[in-house]
Amino acid sequence: MRALSRALVSLFGFGVCAAADARAEPPLRVEGSHGPVVERVAEQGILTPVPIRIRFPPAILPARVLVHLRAFGAKEWSTLELKRSGQAWQGEIPCLEVSTITGVLRYYIRAYDEDGAVIATSGSRENPYRVLIKKTGASSLGGAAAPKKCPDPADCPRGLPGCGSEPVERVPCRRDTDCEGGLLCGFDGFCEAAQRDKNWFSIAAEQDFVFVPTTDACSRKSQTTEGFACFREDGAQYRGSALPDINHPIQAGIGPTRLGIGYDRLILQNVMVGARAGWAVRGEQRAGKNAIDFVRLHAELRLSYFVGRDPLAHSGLRGFLMTSAGVAQFDTVVPVQVGEDLSQRSRQGGNDLRQTLDASKRAGDFFLGLGAGLWFGSSRSTALSAALRVLEVFPFGATVIAPELGYAIGF
Repeated sequence: MRALSRALVSLFGFGVCAAADARAEPPLRVEGSHGPVVERVAEQGILTPVPIRIRFPPAILPARVLVHLRAFGAKEWSTLELKRSGQAWQGEIPCLEVSTITGVLRYYIRAYDEDGAVIATSGSRENPYRVLIKKTGASSLGGAAAPKKCPDPADCPRGLPGCGSEPVERVPCRRDTDCEGGLLCGFDGFCEAAQRDKNWFSIAAEQDFVFVPTTDACSRKSQTTEGFACFREDGAQYRGSALPDINHPIQAGIGPTRLGIGYDRLILQNVMVGARAGWAVRGEQRAGKNAIDFVRLHAELRLSYFVGRDPLAHSGLRGFLMTSAGVAQFDTVVPVQVGEDLSQRSRQGGNDLRQTLDASKRAGDFFLGLGAGLWFGSSRSTALSAALRVLEVFPFGATVIAPELGYAIGF
C-alpha cells in the first residue's frame, strides 16, 4: 500500500491528516487525545467547494474557528468561519474562492477563545495547507458525498447552504500577535489595518500662576498652619499682631517654572493614561523659619481623552481633555496690606500702623487638575502639544493655572 504523507502542524498538539496522492483518496484520520483532527482534501475540481472539517477533543472548545485562505493568483488572504456541529467544526471554501482558475489554493486554520485570543493554529501563512485545483474531479471527505460543482460562480454565492461558510471580514483578536499580514489588534477586539502608536514619550515646559486668598494671610495662624510667611521691607519676617481683615481679595502671583518628562499609553482609540515627573527650575520663595524645605520634584498621573474618530491613527490637529492628580509644591509671593492691632501687646518692634508686606505662600502638597489642549501631529508618530490646566492644591490651599507646551514621540 502506498504510504500517505502526513502533515502534522500544531501549536497545541493539532493532529492533521491528509490525502496526498493525485487520486484524492479519503483522508487518513489520526485519532488520539492530544489534539484536534483536521480532515481535508488534497485536490478539487474547478467551481467545486473545498470541504474542511476539524474535530476537537473535550479539552479544547474554541468559541470560533476561522479558515484563512488565498486562491491561486489572489493578492490578498480572505477569511471564512467554520460552523460548529458538536465537537466538530466544518465548512467549505466556496465556489467563488475556488473559481475557474487551476493552480494551488492555500489555507490555514486558527481557533479563538471568547476573548478573541488565538488558542490553537494549524498551518500558517508561511506553511499553509495546499489544495491542487484541477479542471475536473470532485473530492470529498471520508463518508461524505462529493460536493456539487457550481455551473457558474453566481449560482453559488457565499453563505448559501451547500456553497460554504459565510466569509468573515473582521478577524477577532486580543493582542497584536493574534493578527497577521501587518494587521494590528484594534480596541474593539478585531484585527485592523490602522496604524497607531500606542506608546508616547514626551517632554514639556510648564509655567504656574498661583491664585491665593489673602484674607488674614499674615496672622499668626496663617503663618503657622496655612503655608504663609510674611516679610517686611527690611527682610524680617512679620511677627506683629495684624488686625483682622476680611476684605482682602484672591491675588495672583507667578509660581514655579517646571520642566518634565512623561510617558503615555493609548488604551482605547481615544483614551491615554500616563505619568509625569518634573523639576521646578525656578520659583522657590522665602519661607518661614519652621517651614518645610521647598521640594522641586513633582510627579503626577494623567488621563487624557482625544476628541474625534480614531484621532491617533493619523496626523493633524486634535483636541483633548485631561484630568490629573499628583504631588507638588507651589510657591508664590503677593503683596498684602496689614494694619497693626495696637490693643495687643507688641511682639515685634518696627511695625508701622499700616504697611505692605510680601506674603509668601507655599501651597501643596497634593493637587487635582482638569485641563484641555491641542495636539498637532506633523506625522503620525510626532506631535506638538499645548494645554491649559486648572489645579486645586491641598491641604495648603491654592488654585493654580498651568499653561504647558510639549513635544511627544510615539512608537
